[in-house]
Amino acid sequence: MWDNSSMVNWILRRDWLLLVPLAWFGLAGCSTTGTTAPAPLLPLNLPLYATATVPLSPTFTPAASPPPVPTSTPVIHIIVAGDTLSSLALHYNLTLAELLAANPGIQPQALVVGQTLQIPAAGSVIAALPTPAAVTLGQVSCFPSGGGLFCLLPLQGSDGMLLENVRVQILLLDASGQVRASQEALLPLNSLPAGKTLPALAFFPGLDTASGWQARVLTAIQPSTAESRYLDIQVQNLLVGIDWGGRSATVQGQVALPAGASPARVIWLAGVAYDAQGRPVGARRWEWAGMPPADGAPLPFSFSVYSAGPPIARVEVLAEARP
Repeated sequence: MWDNSSMVNWILRRDWLLLVPLAWFGLAGCSTTGTTAPAPLLPLNLPLYATATVPLSPTFTPAASPPPVPTSTPVIHIIVAGDTLSSLALHYNLTLAELLAANPGIQPQALVVGQTLQIPAAGSVIAALPTPAAVTLGQVSCFPSGGGLFCLLPLQGSDGMLLENVRVQILLLDASGQVRASQEALLPLNSLPAGKTLPALAFFPGLDTASGWQARVLTAIQPSTAESRYLDIQVQNLLVGIDWGGRSATVQGQVALPAGASPARVIWLAGVAYDAQGRPVGARRWEWAGMPPADGAPLPFSFSVYSAGPPIARVEVLAEARP
């Protein structure tokens, strides 16, 4: 039986199918710093599998607010190396939603050793998580690979509204409309830029087909305008080379902050591969952490992204930087 933490660890390892451990829930103390040329950390790789798209008949479930979650007089937990939100939720007998509700604004992918978390008491109740902000759901595409189905669900944010902590539940259905499996899908970045599209990714082990799907947004939070957790960063001089079979693409270019901007402590790039029909077929996250680049100086990057299904027609790259 796979839980969400097991799925995350499956899909985020470089030698496996999909996405790096999305240390999605933030493996603390694992970032690397240095004074030499930056190097990518924990890339999200999709190995090559020549398979056909699984036909799915989409059905939509409107987003709904999660139920009220426990809290009361909280216990304070100090993050140590190796902590993740999912492991802490399990340790304290909480759900991940309860832990997120007690710590609004926490970045699951970027926990820091020494950071404090409030641990709510099980059984007590506070207000529910806020109603998710508006997110447009696209069509789920699933591809048999690695002993299961790798599924991508495009999400588009509203213009003028950056969102963070976007989490989606994907249900796969059988021919009779019964639920075969459910997984939480996450974005390759912590934020969904305003008006941009990123796929939420999930792996369903042990499945090779599905007849339909349902999806709902669990969380999508609009940060306060007073908060400055993200820096304005631009992708420049992007070059994409797609191999002759369309199974992989090499991506290179530069990212840069405006002159005079605060230095970036962490920079993430999400490379998303699309087929000729505009469906996402693969994704990779490139990470950098180290000495901040000189004021306004460009930071070069280079990585590859792979298709889990049809040939790649184009690749888009989105960047995220945090001070």
